Amino acid sequence: MKTIRILLSLATIKDCSLHQSDMKNVFLHGDLEKEVYKERGQKNKVCRLKKSLMD
Repeated sequence: MKTIRILLSLATIKDCSLHQSDMKNVFLHGDLEKEVYKERGQKNKVCRLKKSLMD
């Protein structure tokens, strides 16, 4: 938590913009530039996504 506070303080002092992304749902939007794997409900099962789900 201290690291986050320091980062936010530095961004404010330097007048930087911050962006947040939800890595669990990042595959829903935009083009996939890297391989993305999504966990399935079953143990030891994953899916490799070939395109975003919103395309």
